[in-house]
Amino acid sequence: MSGLLLKEFYLARKYCRSHLVMTVLFLGLAMFGSSENLFLLVYPCALASFIPVTLLSYDTQSKWDVYFDTLPTSRAQYVSAKYLIGLILGELVLALTAVTQLLAIRLNGEIGLRQLLPLLCGLQVIALVPPALCLPLIFKLGVEKGRVWFLVMIAVTFGGSAVLALGVEEGESFSLPGNLSVWLLLGAAVLYALSWLLSIRLYRTREL
Repeated sequence: MSGLLLKEFYLARKYCRSHLVMTVLFLGLAMFGSSENLFLLVYPCALASFIPVTLLSYDTQSKWDVYFDTLPTSRAQYVSAKYLIGLILGELVLALTAVTQLLAIRLNGEIGLRQLLPLLCGLQVIALVPPALCLPLIFKLGVEKGRVWFLVMIAVTFGGSAVLALGVEEGESFSLPGNLSVWLLLGAAVLYALSWLLSIRLYRTREL
């Protein structure tokens, strides 16, 4: 399992460097610009959430998913590696977001500490829900057949975040009730776990 996870890190380092550049760029703009532009914070988290699908597409192109069946590892481990790499990279982006927002508080004080935790909970939800909804279908049908659903999820995620960002700019502030943000986060975590189990079950029965 550790070998599979290491392979995912190597693959992400090679093919997802642009994600890192965009993350640093957007978070930098959010830190030194207006903290009300929520899209600058949403975009890096949403981008990180789709990394497992990107890695799956490269596995398909290189026929790694077929070669994998000859190795002494299970399909459950293969699926778990994708979910884990998405979770790890998503948490790294979220941690970087938290650091930049703490620095933004010191620089301009536009966002208070009371708003920061609900904001981070909301960003965590954005990082968990899209892959939880699209990965089971992609593991069942494959990247090519599941591409339409993947594109739909991208459009919904980024389109929804743009609309929300516009609303924040007009309303001058973003905040979620603390209890609501926690419940949304718990719901997203449960959905991610259920999606993980469902993907394992679907991929076990799939013919490559």
